[in-house]
This record gives sequence, structure tokens and C-alpha cells, in this order.
Amino acid sequence: MAFSAAGKIDAVIARLKQQAANLGANGLLLHGVGDRPAGSVGVGVSTETNAPRADVGLGFGASTFFSRKVGDGEAIFVEP
Repeated sequence: MAFSAAGKIDAVIARLKQQAANLGANGLLLHGVGDRPAGSVGVGVSTETNAPRADVGLGFGASTFFSRKVGDGEAIFVEP
């Protein structure tokens, strides 16, 4: 599994090459590689205390965003 940015790009290009080969192509015109949103996750926690002289509340929230590398290209066949 590729975790670095360069490794992810290499994996996308390898996948595009394989898809082109499955179509009988022997080349690939790469249009580009980029990021596509894949989802997000958020969580929040809060608490509240009611004291005789004051009400106290505390909250914490966090979220993260996920993306995946995608690529676009054209499968071509060039006469040898």
C-alpha cells in the first residue's frame, strides 16, 4: 500500500495503465492526477455542571477530512 503522496500518484498511474492495457492499448495520455474528497469524520463531547453559584459547561470537538488520489487519461494504441 502506498502512503506517501508520490506512492499514491504512482499507484493511480499504474491502475490507469492496467485499465488501458485491458482495452488493448499500448499507451496512455495522462490528463492529470489530483485529490477527490472521500469523506469526513467528526466527533464532539461536552459536559455541564450545575453548581449552587455558577453553571459550568465544557465542550470539545474535532473533525478530519479524507481524500483519495484520482487520475484521468486516454488509452491509445500506437503502431509499433
